Amino acid sequence: EQQKDAPPRCPTGVQFPVPHDDLYGYADVPPVLITDKLKVPAALPKGDYVLSWRWDCEQTPQIWNTCADLTVE
Repeated sequence: EQQKDAPPRCPTGVQFPVPHDDLYGYADVPPVLITDKLKVPAALPKGDYVLSWRWDCEQTPQIWNTCADLTVE
C-alpha cells in the first residue's frame, strides 16, 4: 500500500528512520558500511557464550537471525 510520506524508492514506507537523505532502499544507494558495537559488561564471568542477533529488512517483511560462539577471557 502506497504511503503519502514515503521516500521515493520505498513507496510503502521504511521500517526504520532514514539515517541520511540518500541512505535507504536499494538500487542507487551509495556503498556504505553500517556497524553496530557490542558492549560486554565488565562483571561478565569468563567463559563460553552464544551471541544472537537479527537483521530486519527495510523493504520487505524478511528477518534474518544468526548467532556466533564467543569466548570471554
